[in-house]
Amino acid sequence: MDDLRPDPPVPAGTLDGLLAAALLQLVPPAHRGREVFAALATDIEVPLLPPLRDALRKLRLQAAREDAALLRLAGHLGLDDAALLACALARAVEFDPLIAAAVAVLQSNGTETEARPTLGLLARLACLCEPEVTPPAMAARIARGPALASGLLAWSAEALPLVQRSLRLQAALLDSLGDGPPAIDASFGTQALRAHAASAHQPPQAWREIGQALRRLAGIARRDATPTALILRGASTEEAAALLVQASGMAAAVVAGACRVHRGDLAETAAAPALAPGLEALLLAGDRVPLFLIEPAPGERVQLPQFHWYRGPLLIAATREGDIELPTGIASHSWTLRLPPAEDRAQLWRDALGSGHALAASEVDDLAGRYRIGNSTLQAIARSAVAAAHAQQRAASLSDVQLALHADIAVHARGLSSLAEPISLEADAEPALVLPPSLRQDLDLLRRRCLARETMVEGRGAALAARYAPGVRALFLGASGTGKTLAAQWLAQLLGKPLFRVDLAAVSSKYIGETEKNLSTMLARAEQVDAVLLFDEADSLFGTRTEVRQANDRFANSQTNYLLQRIESFEGIALLTSNSKQRFDEAFMRRLDHVIDFPLPSVTERRALWLAHLGDAHALSDAQLNRLAAEVDLAGGHIRNIVLAAALLAGARAPVQWPQLLSPIALEYAKLGRRPPDALAVPR
Repeated sequence: MDDLRPDPPVPAGTLDGLLAAALLQLVPPAHRGREVFAALATDIEVPLLPPLRDALRKLRLQAAREDAALLRLAGHLGLDDAALLACALARAVEFDPLIAAAVAVLQSNGTETEARPTLGLLARLACLCEPEVTPPAMAARIARGPALASGLLAWSAEALPLVQRSLRLQAALLDSLGDGPPAIDASFGTQALRAHAASAHQPPQAWREIGQALRRLAGIARRDATPTALILRGASTEEAAALLVQASGMAAAVVAGACRVHRGDLAETAAAPALAPGLEALLLAGDRVPLFLIEPAPGERVQLPQFHWYRGPLLIAATREGDIELPTGIASHSWTLRLPPAEDRAQLWRDALGSGHALAASEVDDLAGRYRIGNSTLQAIARSAVAAAHAQQRAASLSDVQLALHADIAVHARGLSSLAEPISLEADAEPALVLPPSLRQDLDLLRRRCLARETMVEGRGAALAARYAPGVRALFLGASGTGKTLAAQWLAQLLGKPLFRVDLAAVSSKYIGETEKNLSTMLARAEQVDAVLLFDEADSLFGTRTEVRQANDRFANSQTNYLLQRIESFEGIALLTSNSKQRFDEAFMRRLDHVIDFPLPSVTERRALWLAHLGDAHALSDAQLNRLAAEVDLAGGHIRNIVLAAALLAGARAPVQWPQLLSPIALEYAKLGRRPPDALAVPR
């Protein structure tokens, strides 16, 4: 038995010491001389103990370090002495080879040994505390008690009679009920529990008042064991969760996969979902507050699970859409996070960059004013810029921040890049943008509106500020090829923001509610990274509502109604393009800040377009350029196609000549169903 002898000996002032002494009392007289029991008697410090019930009472009042987690959990679950002994023995056989060997011998039936305790053995052990209770009655009490109901204990086998079935401690709880730090992360089938690390960053000043209210209410709920839901909504569940955990000052664990989602009024009201067995016990063993990350779609209801043993605050980080349905008897408090204002963002930049950066105060203020991004995105960009500068052994500069900003925004646009395509802005759009002066003035006014969108209503009337949202919505109208998309690239470049073209195929869905969900996700992510969204052929999404003649019409109109409302509350920059104004709903046109017409280019503008596309690689005379501008009445997009085809005919690096333009011109007119100018017809 030398390999079974623990070192140091099992102390009597612990649950394991009590178990060792109690097990010796269950040994039949004929077997007391067996080696395993002799070793067990030798290795406990005090073989003669006071009555087991008194010893357990003393341990509950003054727990040893290795028993603190289990005794704390026993208090939360309301475990009596019988259940506590059962859990303690189930734990001991997993870690103490001597106690495991003793249990195996006590349960030996001559053919096989079971090291995990059976219900029958646990009942006999518990009867040492309560001699007035019979073993069958004690077995029934343990089987119906909270240790099994909570999932703290689980059955090991099902084929045997009840008293012969062994019990085991949930595997996820083994590391949490010892003397080391509790291991929270565990999977329970479709549900999971994982630790959530508190953020080291200070929240923006604008969020401090919410944080103070959270701290006060969480403290009251924790102290009074009052089930209270603290709900924080925002564009980013990551930011909401960080503030919830930081403000509450409590260790949190994310509960995943435990909520049930219903689609609006189409779902019948059902009982709250149940937590997986053992998950709640692990939550209590680790002294954690449950945290839920919820991202419902518009019109969805999310039902939270029912807690049976945990009493205290529930932290819920949710997006702004959908509804949250709490179990009966839970009070709730809710707040909404907005993106921090420019003055807060300036301080956030200073804190995130640290004291060793090389940015001037005006440069930090310009960053804060120009980039209306979320706190988590800002912190990540600052870390990336500082790391890049430190790698070169210098202080972070404005160029480091700008490089990190453009590189990292696409990474942090989770949920956006799957629904919208990032458009590269590496090439300068200014030389290619040939527009009449009046159109340039309209675009410049739009640019100024985008830059001043946060401060426009400061000092203005109450009616102007009452419903103002710092978003910009502009519609570019014009025939294909008139430069609408190029103008969007030009605007994004001047603003220094990433440009994403909305993928209508990825956004639209045949399933009810999925289109709204995709749009909600996309708009929320765009707000977080302050990206410019480009909706090409926007009338397919924001078209006119139709008369309801069948069920599909009702759902299509419902989708349009949602879009009209959501685009009005959108706090980013949305650019929409279309060929026709008549395809849009009148209510939608009212919600737009700018409607800009892109006319077909004049003769002068067409000449500039030809030169912008041909560059220096052409052999055309001024007279030939003038003929092209005067006779080929096409927009810039068509001119681009003609020049590409002519360059292919000319060959690599060879200058484009007049004859090579004639056939591409005829083909481009044919695509439009029009006759080319007679003077430029291709000879046959």
